[in-house]
Amino acid sequence: YNTWNDFGCSNITAANVRLIADRMVENGMRDAGYEYLNIDDCWATARDKTANNSLVPDPEAFPDGIKALADYVHAKGLKLGIYTDRGKL
Repeated sequence: YNTWNDFGCSNITAANVRLIADRMVENGMRDAGYEYLNIDDCWATARDKTANNSLVPDPEAFPDGIKALADYVHAKGLKLGIYTDRGKL
C-alpha cells in the first residue's frame, strides 16, 4: 500500500497510517501477502540542524514520531516504508 494513491500530499498523519494498517489486517490483505505500508511524501516539515541534515517528521501529524508508528505497524505483522529523496548534495 502507498499513501500517495489515497492521500496525495494531504492528511498524511500517524492516525491515518494506523487506520490503514488496521484495515489491511481486517480486510485480509496481510494474510493474502500484502505486507508493505509505504508513507510516500509530505510527512516531513524540515531538516534538522545536525551534520546529518536529517528530515524531521511533521510534529502535528506524527506527534509520537515515526518510530512509534513503525512499532505499531510492525506489531500488526506489516512492514513500514517511508519515501524521501536525496536532498541537497
